[in-house]
Amino acid sequence: MTLSRYIYGRFVAAAFSLFVVFSADSQGYVSFDSADSDFAAGHYYFVLSGVTLDMNGSPYTLLYFDLTGFSVLNNTQTLAAVSSPSGWFSTGSDSDGIQYEVSGFYGALNGLFEVSATPNISGSADWLFTGSTIGSYPGNGSWPIVSGAVAISSVPEPSSFTLIVVAASLLIICRLYSTMWPNKSPEPTAVGAVSSAVAVHVTSRRWLSFFR
Repeated sequence: MTLSRYIYGRFVAAAFSLFVVFSADSQGYVSFDSADSDFAAGHYYFVLSGVTLDMNGSPYTLLYFDLTGFSVLNNTQTLAAVSSPSGWFSTGSDSDGIQYEVSGFYGALNGLFEVSATPNISGSADWLFTGSTIGSYPGNGSWPIVSGAVAISSVPEPSSFTLIVVAASLLIICRLYSTMWPNKSPEPTAVGAVSSAVAVHVTSRRWLSFFR
């Protein structure tokens, strides 16, 4: 494998990885808003997007939204729900997590959640959406719909648009590189082929004379 082909392959792999990241990011329902969060004051913002009552094609109606795993992040105080979209209200919390319940069928399910916790925490928190069968009372039980993790960090994550632009740029560079620097491995020439044949013939005759 030539160096040019190796570099070209690495560019393609990097671009494909970015597209995979974008695809995974576009399917997420929970993200962290580092720009609005105040780490020093212990105020953290989470953003819900793409959430519906029948989200993810689930047979269950959306009922609860949980954020957990804060105790592992060295949180020592009970989490407090400062604000949330109109479609949710907090049902309880402790030092590890907080739970919200759907308040009605006409409130906003997507938007900003502000949570108060110990200042300057960072790491990965878990989120979970659960639901119940249509017409059943919440106390009869709930079932997981979809879950995941969200990174709490002061460094903002790259947006989906940024990932698309970077991936597209890498693919363009790959194409230009393959055009400007084609594979220049020397092809066998007629002279080279004749020379090789003569060399083999001479060597063969020497070996034959040795065994006589």
